[in-house]
Amino acid sequence: MGGCESKSLWTITPYPTDSAPDGPVRELLEELVARGIDPKQRRLFVIDGSKALRRAIDSIFGPSNPVQRCRNHKIKNVMHYLPDDLKDQAKTSMQAAGFFP
Repeated sequence: MGGCESKSLWTITPYPTDSAPDGPVRELLEELVARGIDPKQRRLFVIDGSKALRRAIDSIFGPSNPVQRCRNHKIKNVMHYLPDDLKDQAKTSMQAAGFFP
């Protein structure tokens, strides 16, 4: 997850996967708030699709903030389920459809 509070402050932090309870993710977001990230400011969250992270974002920052699935994680997930002989065609089709740059 990356966040930009101002032009000079970028925060990139690792977080647990879906198998983890919401607690560790909530603690991470609460720590960012304690460091000065305003939870009332609307912002776009780009995440890997973690359900625990999404629940924590909604809980700490509110459900009205937009959340986008990371494009790299999405394509990686799709490729994981395809046979090798279809991966190139699927990736090309997704790029042509405007899903990925």
